[in-house]
Amino acid sequence: MLKVIKDILYKKKRKLYNFLTRFFENIFWERNVDNLYYGHYNILKNYSKTFFPYKINGEVQHGWSPNSGITSEFSSISSLKKNRYYLFNEDNKKKAINAGYKNIITIGSPFIYIDDPEQYYLPMIPKSLICFPTHNHEWAGFKNTLKSYKKYCDDLKKISKNFDKITISLFWKEYENPEIIKIFKEQDFSVITMGPRDNNPKFLLNFINNVSKHEFLTSDTFSSATFYGLFMKKKVFIYSYLIGNNESWGEESKSAENDYFSYMSKYPELMWSNFDTKSHYQIGEKELGYKFKLSPKEMRALFGWSVTKIF
Repeated sequence: MLKVIKDILYKKKRKLYNFLTRFFENIFWERNVDNLYYGHYNILKNYSKTFFPYKINGEVQHGWSPNSGITSEFSSISSLKKNRYYLFNEDNKKKAINAGYKNIITIGSPFIYIDDPEQYYLPMIPKSLICFPTHNHEWAGFKNTLKSYKKYCDDLKKISKNFDKITISLFWKEYENPEIIKIFKEQDFSVITMGPRDNNPKFLLNFINNVSKHEFLTSDTFSSATFYGLFMKKKVFIYSYLIGNNESWGEESKSAENDYFSYMSKYPELMWSNFDTKSHYQIGEKELGYKFKLSPKEMRALFGWSVTKIF
């Protein structure tokens, strides 16, 4: 009889445990990889002054995009259209709505929520340039990676006399390839990486730390690094475009080329051919959605980060 009672109590205890586990996992401990990229979740949580590890009740755009900024934009799964998405700017929101997404809110980039970014600044080296060449990713890549980076390096040499120090920032995947590093080091360029984007809450702090040391920043296309650099009031220019080069990229090159020419027309002052050695930081503020920046209280309310919301 005692054993039967123990078994009943154990089963009830187990059911309660499973219920509480599911209940709290639905509220706490962010697991959406898009929200965790580049340390975004940590940045937003710290900014909101939230103690508990609440989940974000939606998906945050994880990088600047000429499109909607939603990773599932071209998905045929209709249920994704109903999910909540937090996007950078008005252009992203407009393109997301045109793609059929229903629950879109603009809050700006997580980058603009970094608390007191100047605490991570280091002394700037005059006439120094940090470069962010295009990198491979999960959905597209170079047809010939070494050839493409050699081409980028050769192009960079043409303007290297304008700078006393040049640093190449590689994505973690390229940084693991000694042949790519060798291409740049043979030209006396420094080579660094900000580290992996996954499980790396210090990624953007590393970015600020390294970029702050340089007077100039360049990329071969419009990218997150481009607009982050502008937001930091660095002198930013676009030089040596690779994405639209059919010899370098695969199937998405035509679409990327169209995006490139669109933004080249939108921001001609950022092109190397027009570069006036000034920082057009207001472009960074626009593309990163600075005018949509929330207060900590507004963020907590929007994300549902409060004890009362739990129940």
